[in-house]
Amino acid sequence: MILHIQAQHFNPQNKLIALITQKINKLSLLNKQIQKGEVRLILEDSTEPTNKVCEIKLAAHGSDIFASSRGNSFEEATTKNIDALQQQIKKHFTTTAKKEKRKEKIS
Repeated sequence: MILHIQAQHFNPQNKLIALITQKINKLSLLNKQIQKGEVRLILEDSTEPTNKVCEIKLAAHGSDIFASSRGNSFEEATTKNIDALQQQIKKHFTTTAKKEKRKEKIS
């Protein structure tokens, strides 16, 4: 899987990049069709403590999965996104499995 990490308005530490890479690689184990991942880390100019935004887009065969969240830290925002993406992947699996069973019954 190809992973691109892009940071806006700051330079991410290697520790953060390693954490994001590790979590996304675990997601790719759930679905072998995930080919590409794009992560955008955005530090917004805001007085609010939740000014750190993480957006993750995964390109699977035939469809894209996207999640975006804010947090007090990039680690928190990333974890929220990973949880949301896991749910989306599981939902996609059950939907595709049901469609395949219907096709088998018709054939």
